[in-house]
Amino acid sequence: DSGVAHLAGASGLTTVTLFHDQRPAIWHPRGKNISIACEDEYPSVTHIVSLILKITASGVQ
Repeated sequence: DSGVAHLAGASGLTTVTLFHDQRPAIWHPRGKNISIACEDEYPSVTHIVSLILKITASGVQ
């Protein structure tokens, strides 16, 4: 999670935001094309790649 993710979300860009031990329900970026990965442990590479593939398969840019 970073300020850049919030700017991207507010600008309508598609984002994948990683959270670890935070409260994404409160702190996640706002926008229409936001994907969030939050787990007790850091999200796995497989999980992140699957989110990216899902986004790119839908044709969102």
